[in-house]
Amino acid sequence: MFDVIEDMTNSRPNYMFMLCWKYLTPLVSLVSFVCSMVKYKPLTFNRWYVYPDWAYALGWLLALSSILMVPGWALIRLFTEKGSLKQRWRHLCSPDTKLPFICKQQAEMEENAFITEMQDLFKSNTN
Repeated sequence: MFDVIEDMTNSRPNYMFMLCWKYLTPLVSLVSFVCSMVKYKPLTFNRWYVYPDWAYALGWLLALSSILMVPGWALIRLFTEKGSLKQRWRHLCSPDTKLPFICKQQAEMEENAFITEMQDLFKSNTN
């Protein structure tokens, strides 16, 4: 994943960025969500009007429809893929192999193809 970021920004992200991206940000998000659930108070308007239950249900439905899609998709893929739990987890946490090549990989492939073509051309000319 660092190669993709390096390709986009022309500089490699540092190790601290990786730690924040992989561990700190999900942890802070989870703690924030749990704290908001624990300290939940009903929403009021002008300190006297309490919204009806159907409004809460609609609000939570709208919020959770986007929040639960990623973990839901991950759980479905985790239980439907083949292999051990560790293999399935690693597969889910790695980039898709069908993504386009990043510039470095593409340049390496083109260079290797060029070298192979030149070697084949040289061999055919010497025979």
